[in-house]
Formats: sequence, C-alpha cells, structure tokens
Amino acid sequence: MRVFTPQITWHGGEHGRNDPVLSVDYHPYCGVIATGGTDGEVRLWRLDDAGGAGGAPQPVFMLSLSLHERGVNCVRFSPSGTFLASASDDGNACLWHIKPHVLAGMCASSEELEDAAVRRRAWAKLSDEKQLMRSLLRGRGAEIYDIAWSATGEHLAAACISQVVQVWHVGWRQGNAAGRIIAQLDKHRHFVQGVAWDPAGAFLASASADRTLRVFNARWRNYGGGGGAKDKEKDGAAAATVPQKRLALTQAAVMKHRYFPVPKEAQGTPAKDGATTPEPTDAKTDKAKAPRGALFADETLPSFFRRCEFTPDGAALVVPAGIFRRTPDAEPEFATHIFARGRWQENPVATLLSRDQPSVAVRMCPKLFGFHGAKAPQEQQEQQKEQQQEQQKEQQKEQKEQQKE
Repeated sequence: MRVFTPQITWHGGEHGRNDPVLSVDYHPYCGVIATGGTDGEVRLWRLDDAGGAGGAPQPVFMLSLSLHERGVNCVRFSPSGTFLASASDDGNACLWHIKPHVLAGMCASSEELEDAAVRRRAWAKLSDEKQLMRSLLRGRGAEIYDIAWSATGEHLAAACISQVVQVWHVGWRQGNAAGRIIAQLDKHRHFVQGVAWDPAGAFLASASADRTLRVFNARWRNYGGGGGAKDKEKDGAAAATVPQKRLALTQAAVMKHRYFPVPKEAQGTPAKDGATTPEPTDAKTDKAKAPRGALFADETLPSFFRRCEFTPDGAALVVPAGIFRRTPDAEPEFATHIFARGRWQENPVATLLSRDQPSVAVRMCPKLFGFHGAKAPQEQQEQQKEQQQEQQKEQQKEQKEQQKE
C-alpha cells in the first residue's frame, strides 16, 4: 500500500483564497471525490490515473455546487452512490443527484440505463452543475457539524449545534429526492459534533461536547390504525389497514467515564485473622468503588468536530476526541477510543494515543488488509480444503488396511 497526499486547495471562491477544507468523501463506485469548505461550496474532483510525480493519481477539478449560504461542514455520498449529501452552518442539509434525462443521455442504450453499475459510474461524467438536481432538507436547529447515512441509504442523521441529533427519512417525490424529519434525539447537553450509523443498521452513535458518547437502538416497528395505508379491494369492499414500518430510536447506553481497577484495600473486608473476606461480585458495587476518569475532552477542545465511525463489519466503534490517564492521578493524554459492539458500558477495548494533538475525525477503509506476504482468504480456503482432502484419504487408507488385517 502506498500513501500520497494530494493538494486540494481550490476553495475560496472568486477571491482565490485557500479557505479550509472541512470534509472529504469518496464515491463508493467511481473515482470522484467531494469536498466541502468554509467558502460555502461543494466541489467535485476526479482522480486522474495518468498521475503526477511518482505515478500517484492526481485530483482534477470537475465542477462546483452552490446552494449553501455558509460554510459546508460535511459531505457524504450515499451507500448506493445515488445521492451526495452536504450539510452547512446555515442549518440545512442538501441532497444532490443526477437528473433522469441527463443519466439517460449518458447511457448508450436502455440496457445500460437499467444497469446499476453504469448508473453509479455516471458521477465521473459530470461537467456542469445544471446536470444535477438538488433538494433542501430544512433542519429545525442551528449549524450542522456532521452527517451520516444508514447502511440502506434510507435515513440521514445530522449532528446539530442545538444539542440535537436529527434523522431524516430520504425518498423520492415526483422524480426528485425528498426528506422528512422522523426523529429528534435531544439527550445531549452540549453541541453534537459527530454521528455514525452501524453498518448492520442496529445502532446510531453520537458524540458531543458534553463529554459523552451515546448509542441508540435503531429498530423497525409496525404501526397500524387509521394512519396506515389502505389496500383497496377489487370489489370495493372495506379496505384492510396495512401496517407501516417506521424507525424507532431509543437510547441504549451513555459512555462518559473510564473505570480503573479497584484498589486492593477496597476489594474485600479484613477478617480477624488478617485475611481478606471477598465481597459478592456485583458490577454496580465494583463501579462504585473503582476510581474513574473522563473518557472524552471537554468543550475547550480546539475543534468543531468529533466524528466517530463504526468499523465496516460493525464489530467496533472508533471515537476521537478522547483522553487517557494511565493512573487516576496521571496527566491526561489525547487519545482515540475503540469500543466493542454490544459492550457499551465497559471500558474501551483499545485506546490509540495521539500525544500532543487531539484526534477530531475517524474514517475507516472499507478494504480489509492482510499481513505482507500473507495469503488471500480465498487461497487460505483452498489450502484448507486440500489439507482436509488429504486427511480424508489417509483415513480411508488406514481403514482399508485395518479391514485387510
């Protein structure tokens, strides 16, 4: 694996300033990069494999998208690659997608138009902002610091400065993208600066300047009654109510403190003979005795973002803006914490120290890397099959020899 750092400095509008780039996202199916900056613009770039020095691909500017009135804090492509979502300090999110007639013009035949792979690569052929349709998702709060798509692309979550996590349901209305707010999670007590969806769709996580990480259960529930859609029968008889599935979000856990090992003198009650009588083990009593320290930095952290993310398999949640103390009295160090799935109330399973500077964002690579020189999973499976076949042959030979004897 080779690492290179492309220079993307074309944010600053007509004045030509090199304004800060606040967010970068990569299209899941074609080499298009979206960037958002403090100039209020969303810009699209295409990686040119012709490359520059050393054969590294270089970003080539494609076009600029203008809608937001203030800085763009976050840009995210949907999992299917159909939509590009952008969120801004103006309190709104925007959905961008290719116009149907433009998409049809990019395809040589109707078969290509029906091919999902061809439609996904159409983003790389864009040359003008007018080729895109845009839909504004109006929020009910102030600035939006972070956004995240659910794995199905049906829902978009937003971290708001108004201490709220807003969730939109995204769909289609008369050929254009549309969204409606289905949930407002108001459990935080300070700016919400990061959100992340579980790849399996079971959890939604949010990180805040109130020094907490909150995890919400995401479950589908059936709702019937008068609000449901009615399926009319052919003979005109009374229609039956069809239950409607809706997403329900309920708080599952709050992570705020890290617990240190319980001191020996607090682990039991001394007996007359000097021995220690162990007390009944109870998680609540253990935590009550154990020294604890804060997991995350406070609001003085010099950043607007605490962008957390699940691993691609959903086995862990990685959260930046953490602090770590080796002992209860030690000086804190900046860190990134890793929590195991389903073990939210326990200490992080791993902590990555960042020393002098705090971490503010986490992005996971969707590709699984192996050790250098290690065989690919497919090769390992083939090797295991060969070994099993050889073992079976040896067993069969032994059985035949025993039968002869």
